[in-house]
Amino acid sequence: MKKKLLSIILAVAVSLSLTVPALAAEDADWAAGAVRELNGIYGAGIFSADNESTMTEGDVHTALTAMGANASGVAGGSAAPMTRGQTCKLLAAVFRLPVESDQTAIQYLYEQNIVNGKSANDLGESDPITNAQFSVLIYRLIVAGGGGKGFSNPDYKIGNENAFAWTYLNMRGCVLSDYHSDYDTTIIGNEQATVLTVTPKKSLTETDPANENDWDTVQKAASGLWDAWYDRLNLLKPFSKPAFDPNETLNEAAARMVKAADPDATSIFSNIPVNHWAYDGVRYMVDRGYFLCMFDGSFGDFAMTRYQFAKILWRLDGNADKPGSDGLLQCVKYAVDKGYMEGPAPTNPDTMFDKKGWRHTDYLSREEMVMAFLKQQKVSIENVNASIVDRFRDADQISEAARPYLAYAVSHNMIQGSEGKLLPKVTADENSRVSRLQACILIYRQLVGLDTSKMYDYARNVQYVLQPSGTTGGN
Repeated sequence: MKKKLLSIILAVAVSLSLTVPALAAEDADWAAGAVRELNGIYGAGIFSADNESTMTEGDVHTALTAMGANASGVAGGSAAPMTRGQTCKLLAAVFRLPVESDQTAIQYLYEQNIVNGKSANDLGESDPITNAQFSVLIYRLIVAGGGGKGFSNPDYKIGNENAFAWTYLNMRGCVLSDYHSDYDTTIIGNEQATVLTVTPKKSLTETDPANENDWDTVQKAASGLWDAWYDRLNLLKPFSKPAFDPNETLNEAAARMVKAADPDATSIFSNIPVNHWAYDGVRYMVDRGYFLCMFDGSFGDFAMTRYQFAKILWRLDGNADKPGSDGLLQCVKYAVDKGYMEGPAPTNPDTMFDKKGWRHTDYLSREEMVMAFLKQQKVSIENVNASIVDRFRDADQISEAARPYLAYAVSHNMIQGSEGKLLPKVTADENSRVSRLQACILIYRQLVGLDTSKMYDYARNVQYVLQPSGTTGGN
């Protein structure tokens, strides 16, 4: 067995080693995708795929300023070269990364598979960082900690403290509008500058902060807005109320309130930290409105029902939510009429939850989730090798129609199975039920696709093994 495993490893290493010299000559292509995405977000010419020139402090200052991030950690106009370790430490602060006190920023990023190196003990911390490496590092941090390739709101630039604070408040019902750059100049003390927020319907001692029905939406301004923010956040997590400053901008006030309420906050969610394996996917999907948070800022990770997934398919097709049972019935009928999900659909909104297949206990199966989503995405499964799923111990439980869809999902790393099983159907085993988090990440992986810059890392890691004296050149 050991000899067989060794031969496989050597074969892979040899095959990859043949591509390394060519790859080294195509560094610009390696980083081109990341640079294209970044310049599309922050403006043309900000980021470069040049893997020969070293980033200077002035270059980094320019990039961070364009991102709307705090650039005080580097000197503008300075020609001093930046190292990998110095850059990682700076960006850990900008991106609010939860680096432990006993580790360096580059060690944390290595553990999160964002930078690479020869080994955990040789990360090239003192090596200079090139333009291409810096661009890919920023890109991966946005994908890993910022929710995919940019944000649906063009005013939200990752690393912007005010934008983070506003979104933090939004996730907890304190503000019911998206962040806007105009809030950088709008004074909170202006009684005309109203913001949509929430107030309790009854006394604070009787109000459930997690129950949306206990709250009314209302326009507030000045000290009334400040008080509403505090009342809401203090119910979720008690803290001392900071003094109101009528001369602050809305964004400055939001940032100060969040700092007082949650001084160590790095995540906009109350239950998913930025180093959680699913943070990037949840951030991306919530940002685009495909999934919603609970009213206390948490991402509810409970078993999904069929009608809940029908609503996700409705949103993925660009449709706006409609309230009440009528709106939910419309989502279900839509998913059935489109052929995404099996029917028949209920016809009466008042009794729809009594109809078999759409009851509160009719949970979504993995095979139906995969089939419905791939149909919605118009993915062709004509040439898929369905035998890919035969390696799973419960392959005989997969419906014949679902086999090519599940095979596609497995081959594209959308699903991976658990303990040798795919769990295609809902059974008495609670693990067979699809959770909101699982559905969210499956959809995210298909929508965002593969980070092709990672292929450079894989090849460099092989090069480190084959050529031990090589320099650290990864990201």
